[in-house]
Amino acid sequence: MKRFLLSLLTLASLSVVGAQPTGERRFVAHSDVAQQVQTVFNGLETYSARFQIATTEGSRSQQLSGRVYYMKPGKVRYEFDQPAGNLIVSDGRTMWFYIRRLNAVGRQDLNLDRRNENNRPIFDEDPLTGLSRLFRKYHYHFDAPDQPRAIDGRRFFVLDLEQREKIGGYETMRLFIDPDSYLIQRAEGADSYGKRSVITFSDITLNPPLAGKLFQYEPPEGARVVPNPLVREE
Repeated sequence: MKRFLLSLLTLASLSVVGAQPTGERRFVAHSDVAQQVQTVFNGLETYSARFQIATTEGSRSQQLSGRVYYMKPGKVRYEFDQPAGNLIVSDGRTMWFYIRRLNAVGRQDLNLDRRNENNRPIFDEDPLTGLSRLFRKYHYHFDAPDQPRAIDGRRFFVLDLEQREKIGGYETMRLFIDPDSYLIQRAEGADSYGKRSVITFSDITLNPPLAGKLFQYEPPEGARVVPNPLVREE
C-alpha cells in the first residue's frame, strides 16, 4: 500500500500541467519541449481533470478512476469513483487518505523531515513541484526522431525518461504531451520490481474557480485514523 501511494503521488505531480494553445509554434528539441511544459505549469493557478490509473504487477492489476483538483501551492484532491468513495486530500501541510471499504484514514504530515537512502527529502512543501525536478532527476529524449508523432489518431510529443540515479520509484517513464497546449495527456511508469502504471487525463479544465475548503478534510465519525502511513516518525 505504501509503495502504491508514493507512486500515485509521483504521477499526481504530472497531472497538473496546463497552457493556453500556442498556435502553430513547434519545437524540435526535446529540451525545448520539457522547458515549455515547465513554463506553462509555473503559470497555472488551479486545475481539474478526470483521471484513470491502471497498475499491473505480475498477475495482479488495479484500475482506479475519478477526478483530480489542484490549487497552487500544494493543494490537491483526488475523488475516486473506482473504488467509490475513496479520497486523497492535501492542503499542502497534511495529506489524508480515506479508504471507504475499511473506514480507515491515513494522516500524513508533509512537514516531517524524512529522507530516503540517498539523504533526499521524501516530501516537498508542494509535492507537485516534482514536475520541475523530474527533468533534473531523469535523462530524457524523444522516443523517435519524428516529433510530434501520430498515435491513435492524435499527435503527441513523446518523451522517454530514465532515472539518473536509481533511488526507487519509477526508474523509467514515458510522457505523451499535446503539441498545442503542452498538457501531459498520459504518463507511463515502470519500477525495478516489474510494476507498471499508466495514468491518463481527460475533461481537463484550466484555472477553474476552486474554493479553499475543497482541500480541507475531517475524518468521518468512527473512522480509524493511522498517523503517517507513508513513513515512520522514528
